[in-house]
Amino acid sequence: MPSPKNPFLTGSNLSPELYFGRDNEINRLINEINSGNNVSLLGPSKIGKKSLINSAFANREIGRNYYTFFIDIRTTRTMGEFVLLLSKTILEALKPFGKNVYEEYINSIVSLKSYIIYDSRDIPYLNLSLDKIDNEGITLDEIFNFLDETGKPCIVAIDEFQQISNYPGKNILNTIRTYVQHCKSARFIFSGSRVSEMEKIFVKQASPFYQSTSVITLEAIPANIYSAFAFRQFTENGFEISADVIFAIFEKFEGVTWYMQKVLNTIYNNAIKGTICTLEMLPDAIAETLDCYDYTYSDLMLRIPEKQKELLVAISKEGKVNGITSGSFVKKYNLPSQSSVQAALKGLLEKDYIIRTTNPDTKASIYFLTDKFLELWLNK
Repeated sequence: MPSPKNPFLTGSNLSPELYFGRDNEINRLINEINSGNNVSLLGPSKIGKKSLINSAFANREIGRNYYTFFIDIRTTRTMGEFVLLLSKTILEALKPFGKNVYEEYINSIVSLKSYIIYDSRDIPYLNLSLDKIDNEGITLDEIFNFLDETGKPCIVAIDEFQQISNYPGKNILNTIRTYVQHCKSARFIFSGSRVSEMEKIFVKQASPFYQSTSVITLEAIPANIYSAFAFRQFTENGFEISADVIFAIFEKFEGVTWYMQKVLNTIYNNAIKGTICTLEMLPDAIAETLDCYDYTYSDLMLRIPEKQKELLVAISKEGKVNGITSGSFVKKYNLPSQSSVQAALKGLLEKDYIIRTTNPDTKASIYFLTDKFLELWLNK
């Protein structure tokens, strides 16, 4: 007999009963927006930032009083790509509000109007590729004028905002800051998982965004709260699980929600009524979970240059690395040379395969893999 519907989900649009432990953060985000403040939301990858934003957007008061837009700019490489993604996102988000609303937006983006096409149901689409954006500055002017002048205030959430720092061109952050500063009717949420880069943008005094937002740092849900939630999901559906299992998962994945949910999803699928899920099940559950990503990770490793691959494997074995160019680390993992490590390190950071943080005591750089499942897979 199949088990009840698995409650350990990893999507960003979770039902209220399955999105838990973030009431304070949701309320603060909503209060900041309602108070007229822009927000920078910082937290490691897969900690639940997008789910938090979506939960705030799903709030009845927010839905009634604002238009809400969410864009993930992780894969954008230029200002033109940013403008194109923002243009399309706004149009798609306005469609449910009816023709009068989305026509107002279409009439605002004059520079793109010739690329609007209508399907057989008279629904508009933006038929535009990057090479057709003649002047991204003009289009950005038009978009921000719409955000500022439309009849209903807007909230724009930009995920992985630190990516803008990598766009080619001068004063990109200054440009975006100027648009945001002069857009009085819209509120902005700047979210990012590269915490050190986000801090440079919003916390460092030299940045044009310095002190321009209320900063919310998203930490792991406390272990006792997460454990109580997980334990309840098992028991309410007729299963039993040892609390030791949940705390072991929490410790192994440092409280990062997505990974914990994935492993518990597997354990729940394998649970049998009348028996207790114990610690002995955990290694097999993790192995089964990792098997789902075997093709993805194998393909990834084929595409990584050899020296970057060697360094990635070395970091995965070490866990967290201090002194990554030190002679002892190079020798321990038979890496070619310190200069080779430095070059490979640059490539892995650019591709977001590894994260650099700073030891608060020594101020030394610490490096570790972004993807905790990839780290485990490499160590199998």
